[in-house]
Amino acid sequence: MRRASLLILCIAGLAALLVAPAAQARKHTPPRKGGKVTLAWPKTTKGTAGRVPKSALARWLARQVGPTKLKPKKRKTTLPAANVRRSIAATAASATGAPATDAAVATTPNFVPDGSPEKLQLMRSFDIPADDPAYTRLENLSFTYDSAIAAISFTGAKNTPQAAMLLDQLAALQRTDGSLDLAYNTVNGDSARLFRTGTVAWVGLAAVIYKQQTGSKAYDGLAAGAAKWILTQQGEDGLLRGGPDVKWVSTQNNIIAAQFLSQYSGSGQTNFRKQGKIIGEAVTDKLLVDDNHFIQGTGDNVQPADVQALGALLLQQQGEKDKANQVLTTMIENDRVGDVSIALSKDRATYNMTYEAKGPFTGMRPYAEKDAPDLIWFEWTVQARVAMDRLGFKDPELAASMDAWTEVTAPEKQGPLGASATASDERYNEFHVWPASAAGSWLLLQQTKPSLILPTSGS
Repeated sequence: MRRASLLILCIAGLAALLVAPAAQARKHTPPRKGGKVTLAWPKTTKGTAGRVPKSALARWLARQVGPTKLKPKKRKTTLPAANVRRSIAATAASATGAPATDAAVATTPNFVPDGSPEKLQLMRSFDIPADDPAYTRLENLSFTYDSAIAAISFTGAKNTPQAAMLLDQLAALQRTDGSLDLAYNTVNGDSARLFRTGTVAWVGLAAVIYKQQTGSKAYDGLAAGAAKWILTQQGEDGLLRGGPDVKWVSTQNNIIAAQFLSQYSGSGQTNFRKQGKIIGEAVTDKLLVDDNHFIQGTGDNVQPADVQALGALLLQQQGEKDKANQVLTTMIENDRVGDVSIALSKDRATYNMTYEAKGPFTGMRPYAEKDAPDLIWFEWTVQARVAMDRLGFKDPELAASMDAWTEVTAPEKQGPLGASATASDERYNEFHVWPASAAGSWLLLQQTKPSLILPTSGS
């Protein structure tokens, strides 16, 4: 079974994604808690909340919050219907950490309304060129993970009003059982009825980090609900399933859940922290192979770059620095690529008619396997850089390349591109040459306070 660890790409199609009546979906899903969302810049210009973030990257991220009016341009080419259908299934799998063959996500997921339509102040996942075939389908799509990692990065950059706005919205969207949907339509509040451990863990971690950095107890309820729901997914081996409707286990989901629970502060904290330690130890005991690489999940030997980076930080946190160093060494040997350029393409399968740069760029491939797409995936490149910096790995060429990468979109005042090329693969999912909010959030975090992720006493 093959699982991607994070949000590689798009659940698509918003209204077109409806495959079950809304009333039937609501019947089996707990309601949202609801609550007030306090606006921040650029939604308001009043008081502290209206303070403009200092960095250009933080300002771009802030402008990515909330829906945007679509202004499509004439397409230079179109993707065939088969590729569109593939993007839906591939993204559903990759975003949830699910196997691409998993029945729960191999078909189009539901996007259904919850009560009255409402605009959501969540992070739009992509900043898609207006001529791109996916523009009208995906420009207002928000993966819940993207809002969680953005809240963490805003907290680290001391843009607390922006972090609070996202956390307010997530708290209002949290369901009464503690779960949160995988993704949302920011235009009308419709949501995907998929509930995944990794999604909820990232939101819980964002709430905990905000409290640690600000002292605010505003999101104690958000964290408590997330923690309780996550533990309902725990198996006898200590590891967490991907969600209530699946049996697969994702390494990345468990690493983040372990961090969230280990750092938890609030009612029932002793049990939550105990379970966080159990989960973390189960990850390194059951999902670390030959003491030099992590697999993607139980029974899944694929080696994603992000899992190596986060896994190395987990090992360092556990006092296993030698193993952490070996995992990073293996990752660098398998994933580091250089002499990469960003090229224009009218081809249906590799469409990119907006961004071009000769580079040459250096970064990390998304997967170690020889048949994996041979391109730079910037979000996981930044995660690798965070782990390398923490463990003392020097790579001046990578650092310089990351700076040059951000210059490709700087003239348009946009965040970093997600990938160096467009690719769609039945095994490894889908990649696009678009500015991606998750890549921007990780970069902002790396530039400001990377120690917020899997901290150690010396970091």
